[in-house]
Parts: sequence; C-alpha cells; structure tokens
Amino acid sequence: MKDSITLDKYCIKWINGTALYPNDDPEQAKCHINIGLFYSEVYENVHTNKTMVCSSNNQLFLIILKYLQCSINFVRSSEDYGGRLIDGQWTGILQQFARNESDFIGHIFAIVNGREKVIDQTYLMPNKELISIFSFTKLPRFYDNPFRIFECFTLFIWILIALSLLITGAISSVIIMKNDRRLWFIKIIASNIDSFSLLIGQSQRQLMSTSLMSTSLLFWLIGSFILRQLFSNDFTAILLSKQYKKIDHFDDLFQLPSTYRIMLEPNSSTKYFFSKSFPMLMDRVEYYSHIDIISIHMLDNLIVDDYVLIINTERALSLKEYYPSTHFHVSNDVMIPTLSTYAIRSTLDNKNREPLLRLLKSLYYYGLMKYVDRRLLLNHLRAEAEDALFHIVYKAKKQPKTVVLSGQTILTFIYFYVIGIIISFTLFIFEIIYLKFLRSKWEISTTSETIGTRIVSI
Repeated sequence: MKDSITLDKYCIKWINGTALYPNDDPEQAKCHINIGLFYSEVYENVHTNKTMVCSSNNQLFLIILKYLQCSINFVRSSEDYGGRLIDGQWTGILQQFARNESDFIGHIFAIVNGREKVIDQTYLMPNKELISIFSFTKLPRFYDNPFRIFECFTLFIWILIALSLLITGAISSVIIMKNDRRLWFIKIIASNIDSFSLLIGQSQRQLMSTSLMSTSLLFWLIGSFILRQLFSNDFTAILLSKQYKKIDHFDDLFQLPSTYRIMLEPNSSTKYFFSKSFPMLMDRVEYYSHIDIISIHMLDNLIVDDYVLIINTERALSLKEYYPSTHFHVSNDVMIPTLSTYAIRSTLDNKNREPLLRLLKSLYYYGLMKYVDRRLLLNHLRAEAEDALFHIVYKAKKQPKTVVLSGQTILTFIYFYVIGIIISFTLFIFEIIYLKFLRSKWEISTTSETIGTRIVSI
C-alpha cells in the first residue's frame, strides 16, 4: 500500500473530551461548536490508544476550525442513524440535539418526522435529499426470456414469414385434396417432413402435382436460403449479444423476480420514504447497518446474488465513482422526499449559529458543497483498500461465471441443432436408398413379367 495512505492523513486525531483550537491557540477561538458524530465515524485503535475522527466531512470540520476560527469538540453518538420522534422521545443521533449535547452534525438531514423541532430551518436546500436505486448491471441469463429471439425481426417481417408458411401449407393441402379427395392434418405434416422425397421418382400420373410441388418447393428453398443469408447473423447476434439489465426506475422493482432482495438502512430517512411510497415491496427488504451497507459484503451481494440497494443518491454516486471499472449503476429515476439541510441545533445561540449558516450558504452557492458530499462516507483509506479487495472478488468470482454460463447455454442449443440436422440427413439418405431399392425391385419384377409374357407368347 502507498506510504501516503495513512490514517493521519485522512483522519483527525482527537482525545475524547478535548477541544481543538485554531492554530492550537484557545485565545484565537471566536466561537465554539460541538459536532455530533455517528458511532462509525470514530476509529479507536486499541494497540496505540489513539482515537481518530474518520468522516467524509472532515474537510468541513477543518474549515470550521481554520476558516471560521471556531474551536470544535466532537460528541460521539451510540447510534448510526439520524433518528425521529417516537412517543415524545428522539431516537438516533438527534438525541444529542434534544439533550443540547451537540450543536452541529455534518450530514444532510431531511426535514421529516417532526425534525423541524430540533433542526434549524433558516437555510433549506431544495431537492438535496435524493434517493436512488444502486444496482449491478447484470447479464440476463439466456433462459430468462427465450422469446428474445423474436426481437431479431420487426412485426412486419414476422408476418411475411408466417404468410409464406401458410401459403406453402395451402399448396400442400390443395395437392393432397386433388390426389385423394381427403384432407388430413397428419398428411399435411407428413408432406412437410417428406418434402424432399417429392422430387424423387414420381409416376407420369402425378406429373402435374409433382411439377406444382417441385416449383413451390424450389421457391421455398430459394426463399429460405435468402432469409438465411440476410438474417442468420442477426439471429446469432441476438443470441450472443450482451444485453445488460439496468434498473432505472422504481417501477422496475415490481418487474424483478421474487428472488430479488432490497437492501435498506434501518431507522433512516431513506427507509422511511421508501416504505411510505412502496409498502408492497417491504416484504423483500433486508436491513443492513450504516457501516455494512457500503461494505465489501454488500457489494458482493449486488454482484453475485439478486440484490438492489436503496440509498441516498450522493452516496450511490460516490460508490460508483470509487469503483469505475465495475458495472454499478445509479438509477435515472430518483425520489425527492422533501427539503433538507445540514443539521444545526435549533436552540443554538446566534453567536455560534450565524457563522455556520454563512459557511454553508457559501459552500452551496459556489458549488463546493457537492465536492464535500461526494466524498465516500468512509475515509479514503478504507475506500481504496475495499476497492482493491473488491477487484479481487469481482475478477475471481463473478466475471468468469457469467461468461461460462452464457457459453454453455448457447452451446447446448447448437448441439441440439447439429444433432437434429444429422438425424434428418441420415433419415433422408436411408429414404433415398429405400426408394432406389423399391425401384430396382419393381424393375426386376417388371422385367420378369415381360420375359414371362414373351415366353407364354412363344
């Protein structure tokens, strides 16, 4: 691993209960902010007794410390989710606001579930809290949709092909009815199966019917040859093409097989809005913790098994950005639940609240907020380590498996096709030999009868 990738570079050293001051000088502090942290944003090394803040918002915390000249102290929560009001009590990290333990939380919160009672609403950001579907773009199994072969032609072409078959069947029916006055379905089938034998050794009595059938069969053979030359490559392309299955809309979740599972973070705003909008899909939901929902185990589930992840759009884009060589996909369709804002305690005094509001407005106005948000929730060290591990899992486990399964399925159909051709050709050869044997026998019998007749005449 690179020497530059260290915890000291991407995390903030912190001693529990000790404040950080601008330039390590308490006299330079113009304000003081207690920053609330999720449980997973604090890293404790039991071997070195170091406690470090490893959050995607570390840069924002440093801006507050160095640019606003505010002293900061971190307050670690025992929870990893935002929280809501239940029976008059706040859950999650928002308990800190209710207890006046923290002043600011460096994450965007949707204003729902009565959060306006504890979160300042002076500066709201519209359409900031977006929810998307994060999935792995998979190759569909060949047997998922066998009717995909009909995508090769347009409806008009298929109508012409069906019409040609009907015309051929009609010609066969007319000839059969002309010969024996009876039309049996089995005879129509037999005439198609034995169509090649119609060109062999017909008597003079059936000269007209043979001529008609030979002509129609000749046109049919020529037409089939032309169709094969024109469209055989299209059929092959349809069978062998890598048609990816992308999930771009929330309505697509209803079209997925029942084996698909939906991953959600419990007690989160994402889970709240998804359950309100799609309660009929909640029986497919599996819950993952705040830290596990973007872990290697989750990514492996998305690739290998039938899983999709419902997650904040910014986090989804960050995951896709950190794994650019994969086929992860963020849906085009997003849910826009409500207005949102960075969480500032509503009862915070103006001396400390005003600098925070000015900072957040400036970051949003100049487009710097997006850069801060697009950082993965975990620190860069963990992101790069998981990226390397993910590529090992992806190359060794999933990619060859997909190619082998698709190839085996197509080869199976090719083998059946070749076996069918061999059987048909063998039967055709035996039929020719049998007809020649009958003709030779008939000629010998005719010759014997002629000789016998001449002898009797003599």
